[in-house]
Amino acid sequence: MIPPSLAPLNVYLVAESLAPIQQAQLLLVAGFVMLGWVLARRQIKSRRQLNQNARVAKKAVKAIRNYKDPAVPLSGAPVETQRWQAAMFDLQRELKADLDTRIVIVQTLLQQVDQRIDRLENLQRTLRQPNQKSTS
Repeated sequence: MIPPSLAPLNVYLVAESLAPIQQAQLLLVAGFVMLGWVLARRQIKSRRQLNQNARVAKKAVKAIRNYKDPAVPLSGAPVETQRWQAAMFDLQRELKADLDTRIVIVQTLLQQVDQRIDRLENLQRTLRQPNQKSTS
C-alpha cells in the first residue's frame, strides 16, 4: 500500500505503465476531475461570500430602520455648539420676520400702484370722452 503523500506520484506511475492512448484518456479524466473540483470550490466560495454580503446588508437595513432621528438636531453636541445653534435659530426667526414684513410692504405698495394706474386710466378715459363729443 502506498502512503497518501505519494498518491499523486502513484497516479503518474500508473499513467506511465499504461498504453499511450490509455494514458491520454486517464490524464483527460484527471483534468476534468480537477476542473470540476476547482469549479465546485469556486461556487461554494461565491455562495458563502454572497450569504455573508446578504447578512451584512440585512444588518445595515435593520440599523437604518431602527434609527430614530433626534427631536432636536445636534442634541448630543457639546454645550458651546448647542448655544451656537440656539443663537442661529433666533437669528433665523428674526431674519424671517424681517423678510416677511418687507414682503408685505412690497405687496401693499404694488396694490397701491395698481390702484393708481387704474385711477389714471379712468381719468384718461373721462378726458377723452368729452373731447370726442365736442369734436363731433
